Amino acid sequence: MYILICFLIFMAGSSFGSFLHVCLSRSGWLTGRSRCDNCKNILKWYDLITIFSYIFLRGKCWKCNEKISSSHFVSEIMMGAAFLCSFFCFQYYGVEYGITVLAGLIFMTAAAIQDYIEREIYTATLYGGIISAAATRTIYLYLDERYGGIIQFIAVVFMLKLLFLLLSELAKNKIGDGDFDLFIIMYCICGGYGAVLALTIASVIGCMIYLPLIAIKKETKHKQLPFAPLLLAGTIAKLLLSCFGIF
Repeated sequence: MYILICFLIFMAGSSFGSFLHVCLSRSGWLTGRSRCDNCKNILKWYDLITIFSYIFLRGKCWKCNEKISSSHFVSEIMMGAAFLCSFFCFQYYGVEYGITVLAGLIFMTAAAIQDYIEREIYTATLYGGIISAAATRTIYLYLDERYGGIIQFIAVVFMLKLLFLLLSELAKNKIGDGDFDLFIIMYCICGGYGAVLALTIASVIGCMIYLPLIAIKKETKHKQLPFAPLLLAGTIAKLLLSCFGIF
């Protein structure tokens, strides 16, 4: 039963990720039914089962055989993982902290989807994530009666933002400004040590993925690579490790 619950939560998250992907990548998504971007064929309900439809169709439209962008599949996986990770945090750390994790991860996943598709992140997504994660973390500290911790937490968030504004000017075109804001969201979710650990995990994953691609020249070291999905993966990995008592 527990495995079934985890599966349903993951699928609910992946469905939300699929919907979010459509909102971010397709204009006029409010009108009309889901369709193939190439041949405009209206998709059936069995074409819209998250993750599984992509696998069964082998990443191609069944009518025109045009390749379906992998961003659909990746978006579903990322949001499903975010929902499942939040569920574990609800279980192991309580509702208040679980809400903080869920709020932060939803915006981090939205940023990761945008970065994966467009190689840029909307300012509204970043600031929405910072405000949501910081607000829910403040409420969590208040309910836990750590009043002194609230002042310290808010002060650190403001100092990080000021520091990253300075660094973004110094590192122009070297690292995306959005990555700095994502680190603030990571701090709101994981704390200082946890955010650094998550960043380390993200960097290791990035080296494992991108260095082989650069070696076989599928990517170039001068090309802008999406780092937000890696930050999301690092944050989820750190949270799961904490839930299971490893860190």
